[in-house]
Amino acid sequence: MRSQYFEELRVREFSRLDEGGHVYLDYTGSGLYAERQLRDNDDFLEHHVLGNPHSENPASTVATELVESARADVLDFFGADTKEYAVVFTSNASAALKLVGESFPFCEGSRFTLMRDDHNSVHGIRMFAEARGAVTTYLELDDELRLAPDARIPPAGRRAPSRASSPFRRSPTSRESSTRSISWDRPGSSGTASCWTQPPTRPRAPWTSDPYARTS
Repeated sequence: MRSQYFEELRVREFSRLDEGGHVYLDYTGSGLYAERQLRDNDDFLEHHVLGNPHSENPASTVATELVESARADVLDFFGADTKEYAVVFTSNASAALKLVGESFPFCEGSRFTLMRDDHNSVHGIRMFAEARGAVTTYLELDDELRLAPDARIPPAGRRAPSRASSPFRRSPTSRESSTRSISWDRPGSSGTASCWTQPPTRPRAPWTSDPYARTS
């Protein structure tokens, strides 16, 4: 039954894969857009006029509301408190990671912790950390390239246990998430937490509609 659902989804929303003879596996790096998303986006742009966000004219007001709604969706998805967290849009993940490296308050005695197989841009943050006196610590992987179930983030260091330190990790796969504690994945969590699976609750722009929803 589940196999049939995905076969129908592939035909309905991703027919270009079969048309081009593609086997696409890089969903962690770049997910494919569904045909429904294209249709909804085209329809939205056809009937709306959008201006530069943060201006006060009607077209810009609509754009600003959409941007702020998207920020709220992201915070809702991660269960993040709006009083503590903010969403910053960047051109891509590498640009976001560069901002983290440039702005995080690394200092003498703090620690930057990451996994051996993290993205190159994550590894690049260690240059900012070490330049400010921080120590870089790698969490090792097992023979199956998975993080050990008992892996824990080490303390910031004996000299400065209260100094700013940063754990960093890529998005977990379902296999990894089922085999280890990820209590440090979600803002404000404690103990063993599940992966980020809570869907957004605020209304979304048309192009963010769920392409995987069943149709009657």
